[in-house]
Amino acid sequence: MSRIFFSLGVLALLMMAATLSIGLYLGGYKARLVELATEIKSLQGQGGSAANQQAAGELVQKRARLVELVGWFRVHMLLGVATSLTVILVNCIAVTYFIGTGRWCREVVETYQLEPALAAQSQRLKRRSFPWATLGIVAALSISALGAAADPGNTVANAEYWVTPHMAAAFGGFLLIAVAFFIQWANISENHGVIDEIVARVEAVRRQRGLD
Repeated sequence: MSRIFFSLGVLALLMMAATLSIGLYLGGYKARLVELATEIKSLQGQGGSAANQQAAGELVQKRARLVELVGWFRVHMLLGVATSLTVILVNCIAVTYFIGTGRWCREVVETYQLEPALAAQSQRLKRRSFPWATLGIVAALSISALGAAADPGNTVANAEYWVTPHMAAAFGGFLLIAVAFFIQWANISENHGVIDEIVARVEAVRRQRGLD
């Protein structure tokens, strides 16, 4: 499980890094969009449909640039949604893991009358992991919400003012989620040790009772 969680965590962080990189590339998106639209309109007004060859060439380039810019913006939005869902999924996997293994440890310890400290240790790891999982989920949702507010195509007034908070939240959220993943991964690895110890104790008890 620790290897699976580590791989999923790395995947989520790589997706965040890619989304963040595209967002930086799109810096000043709305202003660049307006500028390109104005230039295209100006070129179209030169002699109806671009009277001279140079204007026609510039018009094609500006339109291609506009299409490229809009395309990257759509990629940024879709990848951002996918990344947010992936981050939430990874954190939920950790939560589900600790709920399941915590109950298993408690039931096995009670059934075979092992040291209660073994089950208590698993519960402590679970309690240490849950706040970080929650922070990771909240960070992903916050980044997405600020991104939606910064979308120039939405109905929010002064959407451009939300661009800087969105960017700041993306950088801060990336670091926070990376730390959250690392702590959860470390706790999962330690919990594996607890499970291995319980399994070894159970095998010893079963041998003593002649159950194997």
